Amino acid sequence: MRSIAQRRAAWLALVIALFGLAFVLGATRKQGGEAQTVPGAVLQSASASSGSLTVDAERTVFSATGVDVWLHIRSDDPGVKIAGVVPSDARLSGSAGLSAAVHGDGRTVLRFPPEAWPHAGLTAPLDIRTVTLLSPGANDVRVDGSWHLAIELPQGAEAERARALRTLPPVVTEVAGTRLVVETLKTASATIVRYELPGNLSSFTPPELRAGARTLAPAQSRQEQGPRAGYEVWFEATPDNMPLVLVFDGLVASDPASRPWTLQVALASFEVPTPTATEIRDQIGEQQLRWNLQPGSPSEPDLKRILWRRLPDRVELEVTIEGLWDLLAGEPPVVLGDGVELKKVAVGTFPAFGERGDETKITARLASETVPRSLVVIGGGGRTSKLPPLEITLRD
Repeated sequence: MRSIAQRRAAWLALVIALFGLAFVLGATRKQGGEAQTVPGAVLQSASASSGSLTVDAERTVFSATGVDVWLHIRSDDPGVKIAGVVPSDARLSGSAGLSAAVHGDGRTVLRFPPEAWPHAGLTAPLDIRTVTLLSPGANDVRVDGSWHLAIELPQGAEAERARALRTLPPVVTEVAGTRLVVETLKTASATIVRYELPGNLSSFTPPELRAGARTLAPAQSRQEQGPRAGYEVWFEATPDNMPLVLVFDGLVASDPASRPWTLQVALASFEVPTPTATEIRDQIGEQQLRWNLQPGSPSEPDLKRILWRRLPDRVELEVTIEGLWDLLAGEPPVVLGDGVELKKVAVGTFPAFGERGDETKITARLASETVPRSLVVIGGGGRTSKLPPLEITLRD
């Protein structure tokens, strides 16, 4: 079962990684004197209620590569915090959602595949069966219901423009000894770049697109799961025949010759502290632990610190090692406290920032506030290194 931190992180990741909402929030269809800014954009007015929850459709953007639907979810109970809609719990014209983005105020953007846009008719049915809430205890709660909305479709010449799709020739380049293939699609509303990263490559940030004299930041990106990470990055539409250069400045490569390692740590005695006023206010208390590496531990990775952290719903240990390590390339790391395996909460890499160097953190949950006297961390995967910026010219 996922932890609360993982559930919250999953929703926050949707906000950060999937959509730049400003990209098309201002998109309007020519209506009431307003000028259309994005082809295929349609203002919506449909609304549906089930129980104490109401779902309003605010706008949609239809294109040859998919349909984005902006929803506003409201509750009759002001104390309810709305997380959003899980993509698989919504269907447009019978097609399930592919991804979701939450805006934090009850607004959700759902992405559907191209086949969710019918070629005929004035409206398409949107059916939602579950809305996800965050309860006061921070647990996510899925509320079943039945919300049916009629989504207006673009018509005539506007629909033809929105359906237009150009595919540029793929570009193949070598990076860190492996092939990187980049595919580019162009619609009237976006320039879309697709690529796969082989197992020894990962990326901290999506690429930027240099279009002529302008540098465009990603408006939307999503990552598929699997041994070869597939990425899809959306940028604003670019004119035909304009020089396009894709710029990667966040690629890292892992060492393929890495070996499993084991850190054996003796922890000093620790007296559980009484919550301070600051901890009561911020609902988090932290203390660094004193420790010693036991004989037999490798020189790498270099253990930097161990942090004890108390949160409202759990107590955890955070182990920080120097450098960026691809700890999830094979088997995930194992943490033992006094010989008993601890539940892992998170594994994360943190590139250097300010005076802090590169770090990798492994967080494990404790069964109680008591700290074990011995800690064993078993990991694998290689140390990663940041690659120089990579520029790829796209053929338009």
